[in-house]
Amino acid sequence: MKGISHTLLSYLAAAVFLLAIWWGLALLLELPIVPTPNKVFVRLTDVFARDILEHAAYSLWRIAAGLGLAVCIGYPLGVIMGYFRRADRFLSPVVYLTYPIPKIALLPI
Repeated sequence: MKGISHTLLSYLAAAVFLLAIWWGLALLLELPIVPTPNKVFVRLTDVFARDILEHAAYSLWRIAAGLGLAVCIGYPLGVIMGYFRRADRFLSPVVYLTYPIPKIALLPI
């Protein structure tokens, strides 16, 4: 447990150190291309609340819907294929033909 707390303190110290360097450089250079960390964090929360949160909600909905369909359709079909040889012979070619297709290619479907 002591090692974990020491590691976390090391990471926290490194993060504070890097933020201090960033802040110092931003104040020293006074360039619009190097904003201060507080400006970046405020802008990041604005962008997150306006854009990213909405897209994350849609993505989570798609994940939940896909998982629900897989459980409601795929699980019963797998059980049926396991118990009934005729269903297995009928559905196995479809299952085996979809193995080589990369899952990302099925995303638009």
